[in-house]
Amino acid sequence: ADHDLTVKTPTNLAVDNIVDAAEKPADKELFISGTYKLQPQNGGIFAASYPLYIAERPTGLVVVATMPLEDYVAHVLIAESGDFRGREALKAMAVAVRTYAERFSNQHGTDGFDFCDTTHCQVFYESEVSERILSIVESTKGEVLSYNGKIASTYYHQDCGGTVAAANEAWSHVSEPYLILHKDPYCTTSGGLKWQAVLTHDQINKALRASGLQAPENWQEIEVKGRSESGRVHAVNFSGGSPAAYPLS
Repeated sequence: ADHDLTVKTPTNLAVDNIVDAAEKPADKELFISGTYKLQPQNGGIFAASYPLYIAERPTGLVVVATMPLEDYVAHVLIAESGDFRGREALKAMAVAVRTYAERFSNQHGTDGFDFCDTTHCQVFYESEVSERILSIVESTKGEVLSYNGKIASTYYHQDCGGTVAAANEAWSHVSEPYLILHKDPYCTTSGGLKWQAVLTHDQINKALRASGLQAPENWQEIEVKGRSESGRVHAVNFSGGSPAAYPLS
């Protein structure tokens, strides 16, 4: 059965064409119904009529739209399907998106909504959905994947580098037997994605502390000391202070 999901949409926006808006100055909250247009500083315009809730928080604005599940699937599909062109591939992706939404609804329950619009949950594009995408979503309406009678955990990725790690390599609490290590040559058919990140000593130390780890004082170099079964870095050695190796989990 179709049901509604709440999705946090982009902040830093202007709201036009507000209809039936009721503001609570003391709580700095705004509820909007009717037709409106969201204009983020970066990104596409989101013109819709889903019930909208806006609240000011210490970290910025929280903007939450409430919409039917199948509408959510359509907006995620245009964001997450990449260069998919085949109708059957898009249908399969729609089922994966819907399954994820059903399995992990209320993922941000403590924040007051179901999903954010980033890769932490599923990317959600605010742009208009084409008739083709709408027809694909409609043709798979209500379809989800299950395993032993339970809705499946349909994690997916942009590029695995040729090998998909077992899920518990990334998240120790995930133990589904179908989320296993396996080769995926399709990730490298176009050469794979190239990326790099430049971090300062302070940023690395902060990240380690957030994970309950402590690097040696005045360390100067990091050396890879161990890799997991999928080939990803599992242990590193810091040198320049008191050498130590820490598992990365």
